[in-house]
Amino acid sequence: MPKKMMPSLIALCLTAPAYAGEIDELYNTNCASCHNTSLRGSAHGATLIGPSFVEKWQDRAIDDLRQYLRLQMPPGQSHTLNGQQHDALAAYIVEKNGSSLMGSTLL
Repeated sequence: MPKKMMPSLIALCLTAPAYAGEIDELYNTNCASCHNTSLRGSAHGATLIGPSFVEKWQDRAIDDLRQYLRLQMPPGQSHTLNGQQHDALAAYIVEKNGSSLMGSTLL
């Protein structure tokens, strides 16, 4: 079973920017061009919401998602975002998937 450094989405959200609007703007600026504003994906980026995302990530720890974002996103430009911004984006993605992640290790 993957080790979890943070026990819940609530703990992860504590590292996120203070305002929801900031997170929306952060996502729209850095992610939406590939993953769409709806998180449904495009020809350039995988879906970040719904059954495909849940199937891929449900058995992985939130730290796996955070690490993936920090190392890979945006492609070739991960250095343009700081750790807090990557963590906020991970929390945003998990939040948008809501109850479909119940019982998964991402929460």
